[in-house]
Amino acid sequence: DTASIEAAAAALKAIGGGTLFFPHGTYVVAAMDLVNMNNCLIDLGGSTLTTTDANTTWLVRLRTSNNCKVINGVFEGNRQGRALSSPLGGVNPHNLFVRGGSNIVIENVESNNAVGDGFYVVGEVTDNNTTHPNIDFISCHAATNYRQGLSFIEWTTANVVGGSFNGQTGGDPQSGIDIEPNNASALIDGALVYVSGAEFKSNVHRGILTSGTPASGSITLVVSGCVFSGNANNAIETVHDLVVSDCVFVDCNGSDVAAIQQNSGTGTATKTIVTGCQFTDCEKYGGRRRPEKTTVISDCIVRNSKGLVAADNGNLVVSGRIVESPTTTAITL
Repeated sequence: DTASIEAAAAALKAIGGGTLFFPHGTYVVAAMDLVNMNNCLIDLGGSTLTTTDANTTWLVRLRTSNNCKVINGVFEGNRQGRALSSPLGGVNPHNLFVRGGSNIVIENVESNNAVGDGFYVVGEVTDNNTTHPNIDFISCHAATNYRQGLSFIEWTTANVVGGSFNGQTGGDPQSGIDIEPNNASALIDGALVYVSGAEFKSNVHRGILTSGTPASGSITLVVSGCVFSGNANNAIETVHDLVVSDCVFVDCNGSDVAAIQQNSGTGTATKTIVTGCQFTDCEKYGGRRRPEKTTVISDCIVRNSKGLVAADNGNLVVSGRIVESPTTTAITL
């Protein structure tokens, strides 16, 4: 179905935009390119887009599209039916691959069983300049993808509102969301990622991971009202500035596992702020922190957890109401 869909998209572009509507059904695609879909609504109509081609790079690539919205459908990577010798291999085998563009919205879309990532966001190089998309994911779900549910490599501002990112398994990082500005062109200055009201459950490694260092600039991750449960590594692990509020952390157990960990590796972090969170059955509710950085913990509830472990000589501020159940170890400084 790839050629017919691309032809319909070309006709829509010729008239300056509009709605590309998919009658409900299953569409088999392979490395489909939707380029310059400016001022377009792509309504999948509850349909499923999948592939049977073992050599497919991506299912759908949305490229250099401005003011574009994708809604109401499922991307099915069919990883069980594909046999790429290397699931990464430099071929970007992601379900929905967003490259460049601006003012992009992905809403009520599922992306499951990718050979790479469920959703993947990166910039586009044009005339020796890299454009970084600003993008919203609203009520999206990603499950059992080989690497990540959602990856941000290059962007300006990204919002993730609602949805779930559960059960990623296969090859590292195996995380719900991976924020990794590791391209040489990632000239990011003050880039933001907001994540609110989402669920992160049973990922083989982290719920949310930030790693890598942009070529320039700094990154801030803001997480609010999310639920983290049973992620086998840290619920949130970051080397960048982090603000966490009103989240629930459950069953963050394992060898050297923390609900929240600011790593001592490379990155741009100066602070971690945690307020109004609940920690239940966690190995520890804080973790290693980068040397000489500041962590602020306030108004949190801790149940049956080992408490805060603060290492690496960072600065620690504990304020407000810290409620601990009788089985909880006192805060360790």
